[in-house]
Amino acid sequence: MKFLSGQSEQHKSIYRFNSHTMLKKSREHKILDLITRNGAIEVKELMDHCNISENTARRDLKGMEDKGLLSRTHGGAVLVQPQLNLVDFDKKLAQDSDKKERLGKLAASFVKDNDVIYIDCGTTLYYMHQYLGERKNLIVITNSLPIVFQLSNNREIRTVMIGGEIDAERKASYGPIAEKNVSEYHVSKAFIGSDGISINNGLSTYDTKESAITVRMAENADEVFLVITSEKIEKEAFSKFAPIETINHLLTDNDISPKIKKKYTDKIDLIST
Repeated sequence: MKFLSGQSEQHKSIYRFNSHTMLKKSREHKILDLITRNGAIEVKELMDHCNISENTARRDLKGMEDKGLLSRTHGGAVLVQPQLNLVDFDKKLAQDSDKKERLGKLAASFVKDNDVIYIDCGTTLYYMHQYLGERKNLIVITNSLPIVFQLSNNREIRTVMIGGEIDAERKASYGPIAEKNVSEYHVSKAFIGSDGISINNGLSTYDTKESAITVRMAENADEVFLVITSEKIEKEAFSKFAPIETINHLLTDNDISPKIKKKYTDKIDLIST
């Protein structure tokens, strides 16, 4: 890009800054692609693939570690975060159970008589079932087997199970049939989860088959509630799947820092418990 003779040094510096930012983002995507396919990457490999210096490579890895995208090792980095998040349902259910139950109760407080709602398959959202019992003429549509099981004996709640391929460890239905099934309904409220959210990059996940269902739920709801624990806020998983504007309300716990809370309340409706 050429600058006209009348353009200021400030305009030139802004262009250089934007170019640097774009190049860095491009490298981050390339690093995530390489490390996702191979499980790890060495600094020397990164230098060769991206044509950058050792100092730049190490700075990139440090910045991505700070975002929670990878974990640095001696001489490189590994993508450990998916292994921490993609554990089976029962193990995740036991993690921070008190905090998740409080969030489940908070989410359920927004459900009214005669509502038709989606509930995503996350372990935090699972706890909603305990606090829905007194609603009248409620319809719950979900791909979560544990939620279907818990609500099946409640005569006041009509429960609709989303069809599709069953993942035994995650205890939920996924795949093209499930996505099509979700799209056949329209609901008043969708309660969804994600592995991360950031102001700049929106909602992100470590599991694209889960996020495909989540996106369909959000698209077919009048009102969308994202229900996540605070450590996932301003964290990014490797796959972005929806902008922050997708959600109307962010429900989280009181461990969120005041600085981050202020940042989000300026953008969306954030409620903490």
